[in-house]
Amino acid sequence: MMEGGGYDAEHLRAQQRLKLAQARILEHASVALTLEELYRDIVLLIEAEDLGIRCSILRADNLRGVLHDAVAPSLPAEYNACVENLPIAEGSGSCGTAAARRTSVVVTDVQTDPLWARFVDLARLHEGWLRGCWSTPFFDSQKELLGTFAVYFSELRGPTEFERELVEFAARLSGVVTERHLTVKALRDSEALHRAIFDATPEAIVTIDRDGTVLAFNHAAERMFGYSVVEVLGRPVAMLMEADVAAHHQGYVARHVPGNSPVRLHRGRAVQARRKDGSQFPVETTISEVVLHDQTCYTAMIHDVSELAAADEARRANRAKSEFLARMSHELRTPLNAILGFAQLIDLESKELDAHGRERLSHITEAGRHLLDLINEVLDLATIEAGRVKFELGAVALQPLLADCVRLIDPAARARNIACTLAFAHGAPTHARADSKRLRQVLVNLLSNAVKYNVEGGSIEVTVQALPPEGVDIVVRDTGPGLDPTALQRIFEPFERLGQERGNVEGTGIGLAIARGLVRDMGGGLSVTSAPGSGCTFNLVVPMARAEDAPVPVEPADAADSAAASTAGVVGPALVLYIEDNPVGAMLVSAYCKQMPNVRCEVARTGAEGIARALQLKPDLVLCDMRLPDLTGHQVLASLRANPALAKTPCVVLSANAMTEDIAAARAAGFDDYWTKPIAPQEFRTKVSRMLRRR
Repeated sequence: MMEGGGYDAEHLRAQQRLKLAQARILEHASVALTLEELYRDIVLLIEAEDLGIRCSILRADNLRGVLHDAVAPSLPAEYNACVENLPIAEGSGSCGTAAARRTSVVVTDVQTDPLWARFVDLARLHEGWLRGCWSTPFFDSQKELLGTFAVYFSELRGPTEFERELVEFAARLSGVVTERHLTVKALRDSEALHRAIFDATPEAIVTIDRDGTVLAFNHAAERMFGYSVVEVLGRPVAMLMEADVAAHHQGYVARHVPGNSPVRLHRGRAVQARRKDGSQFPVETTISEVVLHDQTCYTAMIHDVSELAAADEARRANRAKSEFLARMSHELRTPLNAILGFAQLIDLESKELDAHGRERLSHITEAGRHLLDLINEVLDLATIEAGRVKFELGAVALQPLLADCVRLIDPAARARNIACTLAFAHGAPTHARADSKRLRQVLVNLLSNAVKYNVEGGSIEVTVQALPPEGVDIVVRDTGPGLDPTALQRIFEPFERLGQERGNVEGTGIGLAIARGLVRDMGGGLSVTSAPGSGCTFNLVVPMARAEDAPVPVEPADAADSAAASTAGVVGPALVLYIEDNPVGAMLVSAYCKQMPNVRCEVARTGAEGIARALQLKPDLVLCDMRLPDLTGHQVLASLRANPALAKTPCVVLSANAMTEDIAAARAAGFDDYWTKPIAPQEFRTKVSRMLRRR
């Protein structure tokens, strides 16, 4: 103690200075100063006590187990560089050892103390100011190591009592400052993160108070409504709504009891919002209650459902189109069934018709078939556009499929003296991943067009080649007149015949649109190149078959019908019950049955009558229309299947409705088969014979 109490007085003055400095540094820790700046203030504060010491602060990286980022304004830069990433370990100088031991370490002679053995050359290099070193670790409130505060002496000695207090003060202050700074930084980072999320989220977010005043408005809301955040903050949220919606919203907020959140407003229906330009658009809103500074507020996530509304409208339009097509298909197929059926029956049964009569009859049949093709193609196109085509993808062998397609168009090609060749390029894949039936449909369409639109005596080349990395390119090239660029742009448009409607080549202009849609839905593509005078080249690209794809057997297109036709009519005595309310259709089926030896046909006009007659007659086969005056075909089937005596009787739909989903639904319900009208006499006999053999 100094004479006259000088030490005590100086000590008290130092403590007062340090307390004032501590308050200032802690205040700085709550504002935008960096941690390095705060550490620098602490180091300079201690060095300002003029005790002939130098100080440093090292931060701890506990994951890597090192001390780094020295803050030591009075130490040489080369020294600081040498202690960067100082290991937290025993024998790692004063600081590394203090951090490892989690307690103060005093070294009075850095050139002889074992703790400095690894750094003795560094100590000797700086012995002008470095003879002793004392380091104290500092921690956060959870006792997690944050760093070390070190004091360097220029002479061989230990710290005085005042210096001990000074360093302990500095270490504690460093710990408090570090924790407070990191807490403030975490809060700022969290706020920035939340703000970034708030502004980056694609959903529009608006926060209001209970009075309906806008408190927050994110970037997505700016884009949605056309207002900048400055234009909206502090203004009534009603500016974003139509008057009736605003009134409803205010009533909702007034009735809402705090604590009952989140809630979904306008569930199941869209309401109209209003943009800055006055335009309206449908939105759905989810509102959550939040409490800010003891004030109840509401945050709304707003979803623009314009696209959903448009999609709903498109779905309704598609559904209406499907229903219309189903009705039109039924209404057109029903008379076509009579026209084609009776025309073919007359041709088969009449022995009095002369050549002219049979020619006229053939014109009726051909016109009917042409109309049937048009109906089928329109239905195909509608099904593709609606995305309702069902594919059975597998490994399709290309050589037999293509050979059969060439065989099918060969008669038409021979009639015009057109040669058709098929070749596989070197390394061409042998199998494609596709639906065999649909791929055949596309290929036959391309080859038929190549015949129809070719020149007399022309040629068709079909080439299969690889399309790396995993594609198969089936090239169909003809020697027709070719197309100009304008025609090329329109060739895949439905009902587009490129002027051929004025010529003598029959067609609907739908086939290529269907072909491209089918290929696209099988994961491929269909394109064409051409120029006037150089023919057309179609590239049909489909994926190569994968190792795991199940092989799909390829049979000739008419193989099944030929096999069945060879045994058609070879059945024992049989009774067919036809449930049909259309008298002409019933008459036609009865006439078909009369052509089959030992087959008798009975007709019921309603569903109830059909069920009763089935119970009475115990038929061998039931044919049923789906649209009866009193019941649906599904209801008739359910009644028949519920009776043990009829449960195993084959039941087949014979209907003019050819929609894919209706056929699938009938099969799923338990019908044994589904035959669409019109049905030709030979086809009818073949199918009936096949069903009766299942008895």
